[in-house]
Amino acid sequence: SAPCPHPLMMLARGASLFADRLLASDPVANDHFRTATGMGIHDYMAMVVDLAVRGLGRDVEGLRDPDKCGLFNANAYESAPGLLGIISRQFFAREAQTAQELRQALWGDRRDADESGGARFDLQPLRARPIFRADDGRAIILDPKLFVERASAGPLFHLVRSDPNSANRWFAAFGDAFELYAQDM
Repeated sequence: SAPCPHPLMMLARGASLFADRLLASDPVANDHFRTATGMGIHDYMAMVVDLAVRGLGRDVEGLRDPDKCGLFNANAYESAPGLLGIISRQFFAREAQTAQELRQALWGDRRDADESGGARFDLQPLRARPIFRADDGRAIILDPKLFVERASAGPLFHLVRSDPNSANRWFAAFGDAFELYAQDM
């Protein structure tokens, strides 16, 4: 419920932390990220920025017009020729989820709607995959704050998942990048 910094500021912060600082200080980070995600950090950041520009700050009015409401067509991204299509497929595979996947992540195998027997509500499924994707390819960013967090911390967690035994290394590298960022401020 805390106010969210302006999304473009968070996107710029993420680009500065990862593209400008982390990659400059640890050249193998991009290779590890590419192994984990199928795309480079710059490609990941480009997708986050593109979707933020197209999908954030839109009213829900006019749901039939994607240019007015934040809906976008993930299928169109994925079927684009060349590198955009490749990157989009990798990106949406990691950042988007269907209704069934979201239901499973939030409720597990439960089939009833009785809240008294439910587990503690956890935002992790929304934080980890903040894009909702319908079966027909329409997609929307579920929560703008959680989505832009993907720019400022998402690459770090992809790096950690790529090699859990090196988690401390990646957290330390991110800490160093953040320290440089703070010093520059």
